Amino acid sequence: MASNLDTLVTIFGGSGFLGRSVVRALCKREYRIRVAVRRPELAGHLQPLGRVGQIHAVQANLRYPASVEAAMRDAQVAINLVGILAPSGAQTFDSVQAQGAGAVAMASLLQHKTSLAGKKTAALVCGGNIDVSLLAKIIERGLAKDGRRLRLRIHLTDRPGALHQLTKIIADLRANIVETQYDRTYYGVNLGDTAIDLSMETRGQEHIQQILDELTAAEYKHDRIE
Repeated sequence: MASNLDTLVTIFGGSGFLGRSVVRALCKREYRIRVAVRRPELAGHLQPLGRVGQIHAVQANLRYPASVEAAMRDAQVAINLVGILAPSGAQTFDSVQAQGAGAVAMASLLQHKTSLAGKKTAALVCGGNIDVSLLAKIIERGLAKDGRRLRLRIHLTDRPGALHQLTKIIADLRANIVETQYDRTYYGVNLGDTAIDLSMETRGQEHIQQILDELTAAEYKHDRIE
């Protein structure tokens, strides 16, 4: 049986939260991985997911078909995971999620990555019109599962300076608070206390555990909100 190391897989957008999971899964199955991203120098965090030389990052931009074809050269499989939540400048839904996906499909056909030689063929592009709100929810859930998002309900004394003391602990641990919500009535809050829900950006499961340990050591009552 041929080893999967004989198969080169090009993954467009392989450095994102979903891309990392795909790269990790394929590395475990011993495929060779070419990660096609706009800025390869920022994809170094993928290297520990595989063995030495198993993962290689190259420059590619879905808005430039020539770079897509170059990233596909000698690859047997192509996976496109590139997407945006909101348009910005030249990065529009049409150019990235429609035309970009079409460029990957066309590059596969032009480089004979299919068994359709001599047949009338059409490259179908789908998913470009996905509801943005739904996509945002999918990404948020993925980030939470990957340890990149954390929501906590923390009880503290309702007095001046209490919130500052709490946020200082979180800031010292290099977590970024993105949303807060106070409640003085529900969630079993005692008179004179308050509960605050904090949503924050984190760096992984170890970072989350460090935050929880520090809050426990500081005697904060806290619950994780899934």
